[in-house]
Amino acid sequence: MTQPLEVLDALVKFFSAFAPSERGFYRSGSLGRDQDKKITIQVLELSDGKPQQLDVLAVLTHRANGALFENADKLLLELANEIKLAIEKESKSINSALDGKAIEFALTESIKILPPEPQDNDAKAVFSLRVKFK
Repeated sequence: MTQPLEVLDALVKFFSAFAPSERGFYRSGSLGRDQDKKITIQVLELSDGKPQQLDVLAVLTHRANGALFENADKLLLELANEIKLAIEKESKSINSALDGKAIEFALTESIKILPPEPQDNDAKAVFSLRVKFK
């Protein structure tokens, strides 16, 4: 039986192909000095049905100030689309998604693009996901 933390670790591994990734709670301004992008995997809900289900947010944070300001929207949109296509491809792996940890892996909503704000100079793309596992 797959455990929720195993699924989270598989999600981190999946998203690490696109940017440094971690599980935990999203925090604004959390990009390190040497980071231009990062993905945080945050659990929203754990259901207890059969099969079990995790609803998660994957928050792609992309630096949008300094030298990256002029192209930040383009860079974020391109990377978000690349991730979306990979999720769609992975979701076709019925009963074997995320290295066999999930029986279903899919976006549940359109990807939300959030611009930088005065208190947070980073742009974000937010992915709402559902992962079912046994």
